[in-house]
Amino acid sequence: MAPYSICSALLLPGSIGIWDLSFNAIQLSFRGLQLFLNASKTKCMLFNRSLPAPARPSSITTLDGSDLEYVDNYKYLGVWLDCKLSFQTHIKHLQSKIKSRIGFLYRNKASFTHASKHTLVKLTILPILDFGDVIYKIASNTLLNKMDAVHHSAIRFVTKAPYTTHHCDLYARWLALASYLSPNPLATGYLQVSAR
Repeated sequence: MAPYSICSALLLPGSIGIWDLSFNAIQLSFRGLQLFLNASKTKCMLFNRSLPAPARPSSITTLDGSDLEYVDNYKYLGVWLDCKLSFQTHIKHLQSKIKSRIGFLYRNKASFTHASKHTLVKLTILPILDFGDVIYKIASNTLLNKMDAVHHSAIRFVTKAPYTTHHCDLYARWLALASYLSPNPLATGYLQVSAR
């Protein structure tokens, strides 16, 4: 089911009734299609980028009498949404996931040939970076720097470059290696998105 959203202007005092009526109308149209809202899996989130966050309105009740839970973070289609749309939670999860994979690769680096290192990074780390490429366009530079750090670590694993290598040199080595081992131009998708 697609997420349901209401304009924040409807959250003005006294307008909660309009919100409830709209939500009930959607539930009734679902029932007409023999679709039922699973209240235990349905969450409410108020998106607001300003500080401080507004007070949450009274709980939303479904047609069967269940109250919906308010959340500040929610994973939808593999992307962590937070109430401020900063994507900080999503990037933190991605960073943790990539760090654990890079750690595994470094601990076992003696077992891999140079070509297999490149293939492992390309198949296990780059898809994680490329999945949320739309998010990178609107995320803050601070968050992107965190993603760059794990990306550089993955490149260092393949190229054996020392930690002090400048990122421009890392990218030059990676692109030369990527074009040599794979003619696929999509293999460097994260580089194209993050070079803003």
